[in-house]
Amino acid sequence: MSSNDDARGRMLGVDPGRKRIGFALSDELGVIARPLEVWLCRSKQRDARRVAELARAHDVVAIVVGIARNLEDGSDSSSTRWARAFVEAIRAVMPDIPILERDEALTSWEAEHRLRAAGRTMGSGVPIDAYAAALILQDELDERARHRAHDQPENDPEKDSEKDPEGY
Repeated sequence: MSSNDDARGRMLGVDPGRKRIGFALSDELGVIARPLEVWLCRSKQRDARRVAELARAHDVVAIVVGIARNLEDGSDSSSTRWARAFVEAIRAVMPDIPILERDEALTSWEAEHRLRAAGRTMGSGVPIDAYAAALILQDELDERARHRAHDQPENDPEKDSEKDPEGY
């Protein structure tokens, strides 16, 4: 997570691939992620500009990019290096917006599994990459919520009653 953990506003989730890029968007409170669109890749620079277009159009406060790592040991792979180069291309066109990297291990598999469980199949026009981006983004949103909850002081009725003798 970044130092911008408490920033509220929409966040853009990105599931980068070499053929397609899935996008997801959070609500303004940063609670729920939803699939947005799937983009067919053109070039790293053009794809980074598409990220910037969506970020500006939706007035996002941060971008969360899924980074694939080796499933066996978490090490970098050629996909990891490719995704990090894509992150750098995004940073070049969006230098003022925080760009966070998130592990995307098995998000496409999980998205497909959830869609099948809901009775939807891949051939029915379901944008699997956008659903995977939503899972990546939702993981970030959930972690931020846990972080905020952990930082909140617990309610102490006795301390509250000391402030107001009638308990209100």
